[in-house]
Amino acid sequence: MPLPGAAKGQKDLLVQLDYMCSAFLSDGITCDFTKENLYPSPDANGNDPLAMVQQAFAAPPPLGPGITLHLEIGNAILEDTCTDNGSQLCEFPNQPGVVDWKNSLEIAKVCRATPVPALPAAIARLVSRMGRR
Repeated sequence: MPLPGAAKGQKDLLVQLDYMCSAFLSDGITCDFTKENLYPSPDANGNDPLAMVQQAFAAPPPLGPGITLHLEIGNAILEDTCTDNGSQLCEFPNQPGVVDWKNSLEIAKVCRATPVPALPAAIARLVSRMGRR
Protein backbone atom coordinates (compact mmCIF):
# COMPACT_ATOMS: atom_id res chain seq x y z
CA MET A 1 0.00 0.00 0.00
CA PRO A 2 1.53 3.33 -0.98
CA LEU A 3 2.15 5.84 1.79
CA PRO A 4 1.25 9.51 1.23
CA GLY A 5 4.25 11.41 -0.11
CA ALA A 6 6.54 8.36 -0.12
CA ALA A 7 8.45 7.61 -3.32
CA LYS A 8 10.15 4.48 -4.60
CA GLY A 9 13.92 4.66 -4.15
CA GLN A 10 13.63 7.42 -1.54
CA LYS A 11 14.23 7.00 2.19
CA ASP A 12 11.05 8.02 4.00
CA LEU A 13 10.18 8.35 7.67
CA LEU A 14 6.54 8.93 8.65
CA VAL A 15 5.95 10.33 12.13
CA GLN A 16 2.74 11.18 13.97
CA LEU A 17 3.36 14.16 16.22
CA ASP A 18 1.19 14.43 19.34
CA TYR A 19 1.54 17.45 21.63
CA MET A 20 0.43 18.62 25.06
CA CYS A 21 -2.12 21.34 25.60
CA SER A 22 -3.20 23.04 28.84
CA ALA A 23 -6.82 23.63 27.72
CA PHE A 24 -9.23 22.35 25.11
CA LEU A 25 -11.95 24.22 23.28
CA SER A 26 -15.58 23.36 24.05
CA ASP A 27 -15.48 20.32 21.71
CA GLY A 28 -13.17 18.61 24.22
CA ILE A 29 -10.53 17.54 21.66
CA THR A 30 -9.18 20.69 19.99
CA CYS A 31 -6.35 22.55 21.69
CA ASP A 32 -7.02 26.14 22.75
CA PHE A 33 -3.93 27.75 21.22
CA THR A 34 -4.55 30.97 23.17
CA LYS A 35 -3.48 29.02 26.29
CA GLU A 36 -0.15 27.37 27.11
CA ASN A 37 0.65 24.47 24.78
CA LEU A 38 3.62 22.50 23.54
CA TYR A 39 2.75 22.54 19.85
CA PRO A 40 5.96 23.38 17.96
CA SER A 41 4.77 26.61 16.34
CA PRO A 42 7.05 29.01 14.46
CA ASP A 43 8.69 31.63 16.66
CA ALA A 44 8.31 35.42 16.36
CA ASN A 45 10.97 35.47 13.61
CA GLY A 46 9.11 32.88 11.54
CA ASN A 47 11.50 30.01 12.29
CA ASP A 48 9.43 26.85 11.94
CA PRO A 49 10.86 24.04 14.13
CA LEU A 50 9.05 21.31 12.16
CA ALA A 51 10.44 22.56 8.85
CA MET A 52 13.91 22.82 10.42
CA VAL A 53 13.77 19.16 11.54
CA GLN A 54 12.55 18.09 8.09
CA GLN A 55 15.42 20.01 6.44
CA ALA A 56 17.96 18.43 8.81
CA PHE A 57 16.70 14.93 7.90
CA ALA A 58 16.63 15.75 4.19
CA ALA A 59 20.23 17.01 4.05
CA PRO A 60 22.31 14.55 2.02
CA PRO A 61 25.28 12.75 3.60
CA PRO A 62 27.65 13.70 5.14
CA LEU A 63 25.54 16.63 6.45
CA GLY A 64 22.45 14.53 7.20
CA PRO A 65 20.86 11.15 6.53
CA GLY A 66 19.05 12.12 3.30
CA ILE A 67 15.64 11.01 4.60
CA THR A 68 12.32 12.59 3.66
CA LEU A 69 10.52 13.19 6.95
CA HIS A 70 6.73 13.20 6.73
CA LEU A 71 5.15 14.76 9.82
CA GLU A 72 1.49 14.22 10.56
CA ILE A 73 0.08 16.34 13.35
CA GLY A 74 -1.76 13.95 15.65
CA ASN A 75 -3.55 14.41 18.93
CA ALA A 76 -3.64 17.21 21.46
CA ILE A 77 -3.08 15.58 24.85
CA LEU A 78 -4.45 17.44 27.85
CA GLU A 79 -1.70 18.61 30.19
CA ASP A 80 -3.14 17.64 33.53
CA THR A 81 -1.72 17.90 37.04
CA CYS A 82 -2.02 14.76 39.13
CA THR A 83 -2.54 15.29 42.86
CA ASP A 84 -2.26 12.51 45.44
CA ASN A 85 -5.45 11.74 47.33
CA GLY A 86 -6.75 8.81 49.38
CA SER A 87 -7.54 6.60 46.40
CA GLN A 88 -4.91 7.71 43.88
CA LEU A 89 -1.16 8.09 44.17
CA CYS A 90 0.63 10.00 41.44
CA GLU A 91 3.97 9.01 40.02
CA PHE A 92 4.86 12.70 39.62
CA PRO A 93 2.58 14.62 42.02
CA ASN A 94 1.83 18.30 41.38
CA GLN A 95 3.86 18.41 38.15
CA PRO A 96 1.70 19.59 35.24
CA GLY A 97 2.08 17.56 32.08
CA VAL A 98 4.65 15.12 33.46
CA VAL A 99 3.63 11.60 32.53
CA ASP A 100 5.62 8.48 31.79
CA TRP A 101 5.43 7.24 28.21
CA LYS A 102 3.92 3.81 28.84
CA ASN A 103 0.94 5.03 30.86
CA SER A 104 0.49 8.03 28.57
CA LEU A 105 0.27 5.70 25.60
CA GLU A 106 -2.37 3.61 27.36
CA ILE A 107 -4.38 6.73 28.26
CA ALA A 108 -4.11 8.02 24.68
CA LYS A 109 -5.51 4.71 23.40
CA VAL A 110 -8.47 4.99 25.79
CA CYS A 111 -9.06 8.64 24.89
CA ARG A 112 -9.23 7.98 21.15
CA ALA A 113 -11.70 5.09 21.56
CA THR A 114 -13.97 6.61 24.21
CA PRO A 115 -16.64 9.29 23.65
CA VAL A 116 -15.66 12.55 25.36
CA PRO A 117 -18.40 12.53 28.10
CA ALA A 118 -17.26 9.05 29.21
CA LEU A 119 -13.53 9.91 29.35
CA PRO A 120 -13.21 10.72 33.08
CA ALA A 121 -14.63 7.33 34.09
CA ALA A 122 -12.55 5.46 31.49
CA ILE A 123 -9.36 7.19 32.57
CA ALA A 124 -10.15 6.59 36.26
CA ARG A 125 -10.54 2.85 35.54
CA LEU A 126 -7.26 2.81 33.63
CA VAL A 127 -5.39 4.70 36.35
CA SER A 128 -6.83 2.35 38.97
CA ARG A 129 -5.69 -0.67 36.91
CA MET A 130 -2.18 0.79 36.50
CA GLY A 131 -1.88 1.30 40.25
CA ARG A 132 -2.37 -2.44 40.86
CA ARG A 133 0.68 -3.51 38.84
